[in-house]
Amino acid sequence: MSRTRFTLTRPHDVRNAWGIWAVIAAGICVVSIATGFTRSVTGAYAAGADRWLESTDLYREGIHGFLYLPQAALLYLPFDQLPQWLGGSLWRIGSIALFAWGLYRFTRCMSRLSGIELFPLVTLLAILPSLAAFRNGQMTVPMTGCLLLAGAGFADSRWWWTVFWLCLAVAMKPLAVVLLLLAIALEPALWWRLPVGICCMLLVPFGFQSPEFVAETYERFIQKLGIAGTPGFDTSYSDLFGTIRVFDIDAPESFKTMLRGLAAFGTLLASWASMKRFGRSGGTIFMVLLALTYILLFNPRTENNTYVIIAPVIASAAAGCFLVGRWKLAGTMLTIAMLLIAANYELTKHVTPGRETWLCPLLTLAIGLWLVGLIWIRTCPWIPEDAGAESSGSTTTTQPDGEPG
Repeated sequence: MSRTRFTLTRPHDVRNAWGIWAVIAAGICVVSIATGFTRSVTGAYAAGADRWLESTDLYREGIHGFLYLPQAALLYLPFDQLPQWLGGSLWRIGSIALFAWGLYRFTRCMSRLSGIELFPLVTLLAILPSLAAFRNGQMTVPMTGCLLLAGAGFADSRWWWTVFWLCLAVAMKPLAVVLLLLAIALEPALWWRLPVGICCMLLVPFGFQSPEFVAETYERFIQKLGIAGTPGFDTSYSDLFGTIRVFDIDAPESFKTMLRGLAAFGTLLASWASMKRFGRSGGTIFMVLLALTYILLFNPRTENNTYVIIAPVIASAAAGCFLVGRWKLAGTMLTIAMLLIAANYELTKHVTPGRETWLCPLLTLAIGLWLVGLIWIRTCPWIPEDAGAESSGSTTTTQPDGEPG
């Protein structure tokens, strides 16, 4: 009598994975309602939406408060008009649904390279480090979903869908501009499409407020970026430089700017190399993973909960290691890294009380260097060796835009 192998790669496993996401979304809503939304960042979005309706300054609180484009206030406005228990719940459900849909579409790109379904295992691996951000209702959650959907569109040469998801991600959080810039630098088909999409996105607020107020809001947003982007030595964040602030050491702003620029160039170069070595589908996976890693390490406002962004990175890579490349040691190390990121606060509060900001960036840096190393040695655990010839084709072939699958 043969034994059925436990793989989490069958069609019913995919259905079960969607069931898990539904249970998570429902559970987050129940917990949030029961605790009166005590752990929530949606107050900043609500304040922005209220001020937009009142035609008053969206950006009042120095380095804190509303840190987004006015489009984010518009996006949250429908939820702000509902009772908190309903609006807050629907916001979280929508955010988690977009995150899960992006994860599904992104893993489908990986699965096409190997013929192995990765979504169920990626679901199990990605949930734990994401729970805190889900409960807080952070804008980072739907932004990450949009970036994953943009990556899937890029891999499939669906340029207008790529533009749509990238522009929506930037509207949610300016951090998404990292992947937008990478995409437009690497793909000529986006050289005119993305500017059109960006212009449309920037024009949207003019349909809801006076031109004078919108223009002034954009001006205040640029000022806010300058203020919020230099939080000062006394405020610790979980970016790369936050690791040394724990030990009362800081670097000059000129050095930080230089290092961010060098890292940005390195990310572009690595993404370009991945396209050449692994083809569009394989290279796009690296491009998205490197972009998300860069955002976490070099955004001066990265918080511990922002590391929900890294969940798709580690989960996708680990699933590829376990199920495709059979790199069990690498998959185990990535899983351990994910658990450490999820338990970051509980672990580091005993080592550096009050300064729990160093473990996440160090682990993320290690993962980013590992990704670059894979590109350098021309190997990838989620691309079977016999698929190398197929996946190394041209990266500039344009296909007709299609509907999202």
